[in-house]
Parts: sequence; C-alpha cells; structure tokens
Amino acid sequence: MIYKDEKKEIIITGKQGEMQEEFFRSLYDNISIGLYRSTPDGKLIMANPAMIRLTGYDSFEELSALNLDEDSEKMGYPRKKFKTLLNNCGELIGFESKFRRKDGTLIYIRENSRAVRDSNGKILYYEGTIEDISEIKRMYEALEKSKNELEKHVEERTLELVRINKQLEVELEKRTRMEKELSESEEKFKILAERSFVGIFIWQNGSFKYYNPAFAFMFAYTKKELKKKTFKDLTLARDWPTVEGKLQRLINGQTFSSHFQFAGRRKDKKAVFLEVHEGRIIYNDQPAIIGTFIDVTHMKKIEKDLKDKTAQLEELNQTLEKRIEVEIIKSRQQEQLLMQQSKLVSMGEMVGAIAHQWRQPLTSIGFIIQNLQSAYELGIFNETYLANSVEEAMLLIKYMSKTIDDFRNFFVFSKEKERFDVVKNIEESLYLLHAHLVNNYIFVKMNFPEQMRFTIFGFPNEFKQVILNIINNAKNAIIERRESENMPDEKGEIVIDIEYSNNKIFIKIRNNGERIPSEIMERIFEPYFTTNKNGKGMGIGLYMSKTIIEKNMGGTIVAENVNDGACFTIELSSEVENEYPE
Repeated sequence: MIYKDEKKEIIITGKQGEMQEEFFRSLYDNISIGLYRSTPDGKLIMANPAMIRLTGYDSFEELSALNLDEDSEKMGYPRKKFKTLLNNCGELIGFESKFRRKDGTLIYIRENSRAVRDSNGKILYYEGTIEDISEIKRMYEALEKSKNELEKHVEERTLELVRINKQLEVELEKRTRMEKELSESEEKFKILAERSFVGIFIWQNGSFKYYNPAFAFMFAYTKKELKKKTFKDLTLARDWPTVEGKLQRLINGQTFSSHFQFAGRRKDKKAVFLEVHEGRIIYNDQPAIIGTFIDVTHMKKIEKDLKDKTAQLEELNQTLEKRIEVEIIKSRQQEQLLMQQSKLVSMGEMVGAIAHQWRQPLTSIGFIIQNLQSAYELGIFNETYLANSVEEAMLLIKYMSKTIDDFRNFFVFSKEKERFDVVKNIEESLYLLHAHLVNNYIFVKMNFPEQMRFTIFGFPNEFKQVILNIINNAKNAIIERRESENMPDEKGEIVIDIEYSNNKIFIKIRNNGERIPSEIMERIFEPYFTTNKNGKGMGIGLYMSKTIIEKNMGGTIVAENVNDGACFTIELSSEVENEYPE
C-alpha cells in the first residue's frame, strides 16, 4: 500500500499496511457522515454507506443512477451554484443546501468538498463529506413555535431517535456485507477523516488509538497533548459513569451501536456538550469502538431557552384568563362611566336647547296675557276674545309640552336593536337643536334622494346622540372660526349628505368651521381629548360616538378636512326601499 501526502510518499507493506487499510475501511464504512466522489459532469463514482442512507436509497447502484447535474432540479439540490463556487475557490467548507431524498422528503445538508485536478489543472473529480443538519435547522425553527408545537417536535424527535437507533442496528448487521463493496485507497479515507469538521475517534483498551484534528479542537488540545488523555479525562465527573457504562456494553458485545449526549471537559476546564454516535468494530483483532463527536453546545443553549420560554408561557396561560376578566370588568366600568358622563354632557346641552325652544313660546304667552289686560281696558274684552286667547295660549303650551317629551325621549337609551329611518332620525335630532342653531346664525341643509327610504338596524336614540355630538362639534368649530377670522354670522353652514352604495349608507356631515389640525387628527376620537378652545367640552362626545357606531352598530366613523372646513363620515349597513337610481 502507498500512502501519499503533499510532501512525501511512504510505502507500507505487510501486516502494517493491511492494518491501516482495515482501519480506513472500517472508518469509511462506519462513519456517520456521508463521503462521496463525483465527476464534473454529475456522475457519482463513490459513496459510502452513510451517504446512501442519508439520501434514502437502498444501494450505491440505485443512487449512482442519478446524475447530479441533470437531476439537480428533481433533487432540489443547487448543483450549478455548488460547481461555480467550488471551481472558483477550489474548496468549499460548510456549504449548506437542501436535498430531496428518494422518498421525496427534503433535508438540509452541510457539505465540505474540494476539486481534485490533474497536473494541467483540469478537474478530475469532486470529493467531499455531507452531513444531515435537518435536526439543527428544526431546532432553530422551534424557537418561533408555540408550546403545542414544541411538544409535537419533542414527540417527533423521540420517534426519530428510536427510528435512527433501529436503523443503526440494522446497518451494523449489514456492515460485513457492505465492506466487500469498498475498493478505494487509504489516501481517500485519510484525507476525508483529517479534513472533517466532525470529531472522529477509535477507542480501545482504555485509550484512544486514533482521533482527527476536529476531535482535538473540540477539547482545545493539540494532537500531541491529547495522546496521554483518556476518555475519563475528557468527561465531566457527573457524566463519566454513564459514558463508561455505554463504552463497556459496546466492547462486551451487549450492543452494536450507541447514541447519546454527554458533557465533555476541555483543556481550559470549560464544559462542551457533545452528541456521540458509536459503533463496535474489530481493530487489530480486538474489539474497539469507532465514533463521532458533534459539538451541540449551542443546541443545548437553544433547548434551555425553549424550556424557559415554555415555563413563561405556562405561567402566562395560568394567569391570562384572570387578567383578561379583570381588564374586561375595568373596561366595562370605564365605558359605563364615559356613557354616563356623555349623557350628563348631552343633558346640559339639551337644557340650553330647551331654553332656546321655550323662549319664543313663553314670550308669546306673555304677550297674550298682556293683551288680555289691554283688551279689558279698551272695552273689547268679551267671551270670544277670551276663548281665542285661551286657545292660542294652549297651543303654545302643547308645543312646549311636546318639546319636553321630545327631549325626555332623547335620554331613554334603547335596550335592544330595532329598525329605524335614518332621515327621520336625523330630522328629529335637528329639531332638538333647531333653535340653538338658528340663534347662532347656523343653517343646516340636508341632501338625499327623496324617492328612497333608508333604514338601518341599530339603536335609534344612541344614533341621535351621535348626530347631536357631531352637530354640536360643528357648531363650536363655526363659532371658533368666527372669533378667529371675523367670519360674518350668516356664513355658518352645516351640510348633511346621505348616500347609498353597495348595501351601505354613507352619512357625510360637513361644516365650514375651523379645520382639524393634522397633528391631532388621529387623536380626536380618544376619550377626554378635546379640540375646543377655552376649556369647552370634556372630550368624550366623539369617543362615545365612535363607540356607538363601531362597537354597538357595526359601522365606521372617520373625520377629514375638506376645502372649507371639516367632514365626518358615518358608514352603516342598510336596507333601502326602491332601487337606487342609475
């Protein structure tokens, strides 16, 4: 046998050569990572058992029937990108990609490879290692998943480990038959083992017979320093009984493979968490253990973070229902308080409106009483004159009584939803404010198709309160604009447009008062936020209006500035009698 490296050539013959060849064949057969060699045109010319298992194929012949170039799309493997990077760099380390197995499942792989060239620089073939990193990928993704997903992942992981253990037992039973198919030289095994990022070792009679550079690196030793170290020296004391037991069961033939994790001890005394795959072999005619180490320290940290997050989630779930209940009670109490305050504010505004509504009738009744005395003094007082005066006075008194009934009905809030006429409801609301608006030289105009009748399902009195709040808000904006711009009284105007489209009623209430400053536009529907100057208003009218329209009646209400003032738009689901004219 001939062993070559970059600087020298050593010819090994006889027993020693056979032992070396046996060693590397065992390593090639039992290593848990895939080893391969492929031509530049995509033909697979070598693959070890781990590579075949990783891809899910039953034999090398079946796997080699694929062409990595031509079948790359079918395999989900970026062969073109792989070749471009490798041809440019000469060597790839840690190249991660996806690969579709024979059964159609997609796995994540990490690949280390190099291009082997002839003396003229022509690429003869690519060779390298492949390891399945799907589990690592899933661990990262698990950080974003909920408790249920975590439990499901743990269950799947457990089943996967059981499957892997069974698969390893079957694979070890096939080891003897698979060894006959190996025909590669010692150089190939040596290069792959020495360049692997997975720690590889052979342990026999209480000491390490072989370990690669990656193995030494995991423990922060040089290869020379590691020669005198035992397995116990590299294991934390708490884990040594477990590790020792597994080693002995393998050596004694009680089991053929082992897969576990333990805490190792580095040269600097720091712990390193390792995942171990071990198998029993015959090395130099004696039982030995060949295995691989994978550093899972970072994965352990992820598992701890997941455990902490799960504990926090469980604690949150235990208290969340109670906290939600408390917050709902607080929200309802706050809403009831705001509704009561809104009623009181509206009542105060209505008292002012009543005063305006009654002022003219009371004046007229006063004139009637004075006229009775004048008629008596002038001698024209008779039964007919008295009857006419009484009738006129009673009409005025009935008008005042009706006014009181209208205002009283306004404050009776609906307990259940009912169908009502939008136009009629708005007209009744304007009637309550008519005298107040006229007294401030503010005129209201309504625009709607007269041949149509708009009805909605909701709370009529609450809807009146919304209209009242918006009209009062418009009145205050007009008065403030007059004070700031000396706008003539006769220019105060409120326009109400009622439109229908796609089973929706749109009620647009425009005014030519002061515009809403853009910096507060998003806040005008917040509780206790008021745009009125000089301390007018409590800032709950618009908030309650939004609550009534959006929460109680399932609609929307928005505000915007228009050319000559501001506009509030209410959108509600509707029923319309007569088809909307084209």
